[in-house]
Amino acid sequence: MRDIKADKLYAAVKSIPKGKVSTYIEAARAAGIQSPRYAGTLLSRNPYIGKIPCHRIVRSDGRAGGYSGPAGQKGKIDILCSEGIEFEGDLIKNFNKKFVSLTKTL
Repeated sequence: MRDIKADKLYAAVKSIPKGKVSTYIEAARAAGIQSPRYAGTLLSRNPYIGKIPCHRIVRSDGRAGGYSGPAGQKGKIDILCSEGIEFEGDLIKNFNKKFVSLTKTL
């Protein structure tokens, strides 16, 4: 059985362009999921590796957050850096300029 909310979540995350990020809270809201942690769990099980850029979902405080892909959080930061996101440690520089809302059109 398909999980409609997971499909909505993946569609929302897929809409984030390179060089931008959104948050677990935004992704959860866009998919009608009450818990950002549950959204994170669904993203960690992403069956569409390479098509759904889960690495572009970060914590609402501007930190990278977890990542179940290769090299964990460091791998996530490396991928985001290759897309033009700059960091100080695990904190995104100019987070507000890199943030994209997934719920503005709701």
